[in-house]
Amino acid sequence: MINILSELANKNRLAIYRLLIKRGDNGLTIGEIAKLLAIPLSTLSFHLSGLKNAGLVSQKKICRSVYCYAQLDLLTEVLEKLKSECCSEEN
Repeated sequence: MINILSELANKNRLAIYRLLIKRGDNGLTIGEIAKLLAIPLSTLSFHLSGLKNAGLVSQKKICRSVYCYAQLDLLTEVLEKLKSECCSEEN
Protein backbone atom coordinates (compact mmCIF):
# COMPACT_ATOMS: atom_id res chain seq x y z
CA MET A 1 0.00 0.00 0.00
CA ILE A 2 2.80 2.41 0.88
CA ASN A 3 4.62 1.73 -2.40
CA ILE A 4 1.51 2.38 -4.47
CA LEU A 5 0.61 5.60 -2.71
CA SER A 6 4.20 6.86 -2.74
CA GLU A 7 4.38 6.35 -6.51
CA LEU A 8 1.30 8.51 -6.96
CA ALA A 9 2.64 11.17 -4.58
CA ASN A 10 4.99 12.40 -7.32
CA LYS A 11 3.33 15.04 -9.52
CA ASN A 12 4.74 13.62 -12.78
CA ARG A 13 3.69 10.07 -11.96
CA LEU A 14 0.24 11.22 -10.94
CA ALA A 15 -0.09 13.18 -14.21
CA ILE A 16 0.97 10.10 -16.21
CA TYR A 17 -1.46 7.85 -14.34
CA ARG A 18 -4.34 10.32 -14.70
CA LEU A 19 -3.67 10.63 -18.42
CA LEU A 20 -3.68 6.85 -18.83
CA ILE A 21 -6.91 6.54 -16.85
CA LYS A 22 -8.56 9.07 -19.16
CA ARG A 23 -7.32 7.13 -22.21
CA GLY A 24 -8.88 3.91 -20.91
CA ASP A 25 -8.45 0.63 -22.77
CA ASN A 26 -6.85 2.36 -25.75
CA GLY A 27 -3.71 3.25 -23.81
CA LEU A 28 -1.02 5.59 -25.05
CA THR A 29 2.42 5.05 -26.47
CA ILE A 30 5.42 6.25 -24.53
CA GLY A 31 6.00 8.90 -27.20
CA GLU A 32 2.42 10.15 -26.95
CA ILE A 33 2.68 10.47 -23.17
CA ALA A 34 5.96 12.38 -23.48
CA LYS A 35 4.44 14.76 -26.01
CA LEU A 36 1.17 15.35 -24.16
CA LEU A 37 2.87 15.99 -20.81
CA ALA A 38 6.03 17.64 -22.18
CA ILE A 39 8.24 15.23 -20.25
CA PRO A 40 11.62 14.20 -21.70
CA LEU A 41 11.75 10.52 -22.66
CA SER A 42 14.49 9.70 -20.16
CA THR A 43 12.49 11.24 -17.32
CA LEU A 44 9.31 9.57 -18.51
CA SER A 45 11.04 6.20 -18.64
CA PHE A 46 12.11 6.61 -15.01
CA HIS A 47 8.57 7.47 -13.87
CA LEU A 48 6.94 4.72 -15.93
CA SER A 49 9.33 2.21 -14.42
CA GLY A 50 8.20 3.15 -10.93
CA LEU A 51 4.53 2.97 -11.87
CA LYS A 52 5.05 -0.35 -13.61
CA ASN A 53 6.96 -1.85 -10.66
CA ALA A 54 4.13 -0.79 -8.33
CA GLY A 55 1.61 -2.53 -10.59
CA LEU A 56 -0.18 0.68 -11.51
CA VAL A 57 0.77 0.60 -15.19
CA SER A 58 1.11 -2.25 -17.66
CA GLN A 59 2.85 -2.12 -21.00
CA LYS A 60 2.32 -3.96 -24.26
CA LYS A 61 4.60 -3.84 -27.27
CA ILE A 62 2.78 -3.58 -30.60
CA CYS A 63 5.15 -3.51 -33.56
CA ARG A 64 7.71 -0.86 -32.64
CA SER A 65 5.54 1.01 -30.17
CA VAL A 66 5.15 0.36 -26.45
CA TYR A 67 1.63 1.11 -25.21
CA CYS A 68 0.95 1.93 -21.59
CA TYR A 69 -2.29 1.23 -19.72
CA ALA A 70 -3.51 2.25 -16.26
CA GLN A 71 -4.28 -0.66 -13.96
CA LEU A 72 -7.17 0.55 -11.85
CA ASP A 73 -7.90 -2.67 -9.98
CA LEU A 74 -4.87 -2.34 -7.72
CA LEU A 75 -5.55 1.29 -6.85
CA THR A 76 -9.21 0.49 -6.19
CA GLU A 77 -8.13 -2.32 -3.87
CA VAL A 78 -5.80 -0.01 -1.95
CA LEU A 79 -8.47 2.67 -1.58
CA GLU A 80 -11.02 0.13 -0.38
CA LYS A 81 -8.53 -1.20 2.16
CA LEU A 82 -7.82 2.33 3.40
CA LYS A 83 -11.51 3.02 3.66
CA SER A 84 -12.21 -0.16 5.61
CA GLU A 85 -9.23 0.27 7.96
CA CYS A 86 -9.36 3.99 8.52
CA CYS A 87 -13.02 4.84 8.33
CA SER A 88 -14.62 2.03 10.27
CA GLU A 89 -16.20 2.64 13.66
CA GLU A 90 -13.89 0.07 15.25
CA ASN A 91 -10.65 2.08 14.70
